[in-house]
Amino acid sequence: MGSFISIGIVYTDKNIIKMGDDLVDIIKYLSPFCNKIVVNYPDDDICENWEEKSFVGEEGFEKAFSILNDKKFSTGKIYCKIQNKDYNVLVSIKGKNDLFRGILFEIPEEELFLEKFSSDILDIITDKIANSIIELWNNTEFNYAFCDSEADIEYSLCEVRASEKPIYSMLLLKNEFNQPIVRLGSWCIDGLTPRK
Repeated sequence: MGSFISIGIVYTDKNIIKMGDDLVDIIKYLSPFCNKIVVNYPDDDICENWEEKSFVGEEGFEKAFSILNDKKFSTGKIYCKIQNKDYNVLVSIKGKNDLFRGILFEIPEEELFLEKFSSDILDIITDKIANSIIELWNNTEFNYAFCDSEADIEYSLCEVRASEKPIYSMLLLKNEFNQPIVRLGSWCIDGLTPRK
């Protein structure tokens, strides 16, 4: 343990401009579980001076995500409670502005797998993450999403579709009928366990 499980929601090409609008929907989706977001960001161009601000409530979360979207190198920590478990989720906006951008959530592995680790628990958590992303996808317009250990937002939609080998443990795309499809790699989201 000690690594992060990464969940990325990625916008490419013309959908990048929709990310700002979708942030509001993502915040509404997350806010019932979130206690607060603490954002760290540079207040100058050379990143010498940094500020830290704490935000609560849906309106506060909108301000926090606005800072994350506007300020380069900014990061946030979301303090969540889901089914009486506390999570400290790192959040940032990453990518190449003109090609692709997205929201990266990083959950400490030891928080995600609080119970005794087993392949059954790994499968249950993977299914919950996939279902949550699909539920969120119904209200937003991102191009693809992924989940993997220590993964980052580094590929355009074209690169993801063209790849013959799996790039991520779990990749969610839409088919030609705008329905979500899930592609699974040969490894689980912990990055180590072979998939059954």
